[in-house]
Amino acid sequence: MKVITFFAEKGGMGKSTLTAMMASWLAYEKKERVMALDFDYPNHQLYGFRQNDLAELKSNEKYRQMCGENIPFPLHKVDFLAKDPAKKVVLLENIRGLLEGDGYCLMDFPGRFLPDDPAAILAFNGVVDYMVLLADSDAQSRASAMFVYAQLNSDSFLKYSGKRTGQDMCLLWNRETHNERRGNRDWYGPAERKFADIGLEVCPVKIRDIPITRREAGVFGFVRNTLCWPAQNVSRACPYMVDIFEYILERCGR
Repeated sequence: MKVITFFAEKGGMGKSTLTAMMASWLAYEKKERVMALDFDYPNHQLYGFRQNDLAELKSNEKYRQMCGENIPFPLHKVDFLAKDPAKKVVLLENIRGLLEGDGYCLMDFPGRFLPDDPAAILAFNGVVDYMVLLADSDAQSRASAMFVYAQLNSDSFLKYSGKRTGQDMCLLWNRETHNERRGNRDWYGPAERKFADIGLEVCPVKIRDIPITRREAGVFGFVRNTLCWPAQNVSRACPYMVDIFEYILERCGR
């Protein structure tokens, strides 16, 4: 299976939301074989989305009509907090066993990229095929994206893996605001040129309003859930999301 992850060290960037939406889009709109793994301890927010959706399914008739016939794609939470090298080996063996066959696996990680964190372990061991780094106009998120990209292109990693990166990568601008869209200031151009200089590809489509994408089942106009793909709501509230997913899918398969 191809492994895709949305990653940021800064909190509140929408990692879990984007993971849930892309997994649902792949499963229910593209009819792909999909699995999702939630490593994001201690909250396991992605796994919580599934539980909320299943609860809503029992009480909301409109939601049940939209999603009730779908068979949920597997969504598992993974508790991994270990500095023991042997446990890292077991983790890698178990994950690689789960990834046999075709399709896509979406992984949601904690917002850290230290050597003992699952995002770093799986990326450095070549398990992740495509990593989408999330950044916005905040300097911290941009610096974090550069740090992760640099780590995966470091001399030590090249020596360890024998290749430039364990996965392809791109940067996705998150939470573009109304003021940024008005064109009074070039918020992104200088940073995009810096990313281009280091070789990090930038997704040409920006996320315009992440709070909209957090609307769950039970909320009018919901667009985020793990039991269906609410195409009508998405096309009205955030039509750019499909373009982003198509962009990632194309590059993940190249």
